[in-house]
Amino acid sequence: MNTREDIVRFERCFLSYLENHGGYAIQHISLLRTYDALQNTPDGGRIFSAILDISINLGLIWCDTAEMGRCINQVIQVDFADLSESEATQKSFELRMKLHHYSNAYIFRYRSLWDKIMGLFVLVLAPTEYEKFCSANSKKRFFAKIARNGAMLSYEIVEQIQSAIQKFDDMFRTAEAHGTGFLRKSSFVWTELETMDQLKLIDYWNLLNQIAHIIGELFDHHKRIIDEN
Repeated sequence: MNTREDIVRFERCFLSYLENHGGYAIQHISLLRTYDALQNTPDGGRIFSAILDISINLGLIWCDTAEMGRCINQVIQVDFADLSESEATQKSFELRMKLHHYSNAYIFRYRSLWDKIMGLFVLVLAPTEYEKFCSANSKKRFFAKIARNGAMLSYEIVEQIQSAIQKFDDMFRTAEAHGTGFLRKSSFVWTELETMDQLKLIDYWNLLNQIAHIIGELFDHHKRIIDEN
């Protein structure tokens, strides 16, 4: 995407996709207003690329969440009365496999999205430190050091981000990425809705949603300043 018209077309198609696949077109960040706000900003191209990537992945994780919800509802509501035992077994398995598919995708997309968001704040607050951030052994600690010296995020928000990422890693990512898996039992064995680990996954959306709004408001505010001048 090289022109403003490209951004307009992409955003229109993107929002339509989210509505069709996620049930609702979330728009935490206006790509067009962000593009306009960054036109005369140093590193504006790199910042916009980072925001575009974050926006796409926010949309996809929203769609993953919607698909998980649909799968859960189907497993609960499906009527096996007219199916043979083997057909019912296969139908149940396919629904649970689909649930596991989207749950697993959510974990890896969610965790990578936090690295992208932390990287964006480093790029905006301390662009010369961005390459160091990318190669840091602990991106959480590197981000926190930069963010605490900036004015974009409060100390409390930075602490919440670090804590949420660590809890998510401990509960989900480490087991799925490096162990024998955590969600498998919940996907294939659960019988009570209250015991589903997938519902815990969805709870992690709240802080992500909050930070996405902060990003959107940041560049909306910058665009308003430009318009006023």
